[in-house]
Amino acid sequence: IPQKGVIPMESFYQTDEDAESAMTSLYERFLQQMATCRVIGTMIYTPWVFAFNLPGDDIYAACKSYGDNDFQGSIDEFRFDASADIISCLYQHSYNVIYGCNLITDHFKYGESATKDRVISEARILRAWCHMILAIGFNDPPLVDHVLAGDEKPSNYEGGHKGLLEWCAQECEEAAQYLRERSSTSDKDGAVVVTKGFAY
Repeated sequence: IPQKGVIPMESFYQTDEDAESAMTSLYERFLQQMATCRVIGTMIYTPWVFAFNLPGDDIYAACKSYGDNDFQGSIDEFRFDASADIISCLYQHSYNVIYGCNLITDHFKYGESATKDRVISEARILRAWCHMILAIGFNDPPLVDHVLAGDEKPSNYEGGHKGLLEWCAQECEEAAQYLRERSSTSDKDGAVVVTKGFAY
């Protein structure tokens, strides 16, 4: 039975409006996946911030009593492995955002319009940022620069940690030319999108 109220994927990635809509969806995905994490039905933490800050000597995962909030305490006290909620969320959510980026970069091409050029570039920058976060946390995780087929099983990046960070930098350098610049500190619209400043 044909689905009602949906746009078929085959006819979606066409116009500038489609590009803007896809980018809006990607920003929402980024917000839900990287800026917060749902635990017990509530958005309560930012995985990458917690993963990289809780192990610090000057951070204490405070709670009502010892053992409460242990998903944070285990990171704070180095009692965690890859199955820890914060660590697995960081890894999975990063690739979820990368998937959204790849939907855009796979379906739109440079040179068709200024809007599409900008949208492709914003997606490339967010994809590079997620790969950078993954490289910082996991050394040489898979580089995923396209929507994966069901039978693809990417492995650790062959270029290693340094190579992956260099790829991230190159993506930012190449894509920055198509991005908007934030006009000033009072430019609120420029504070909530990927700009040249964010890329640099």
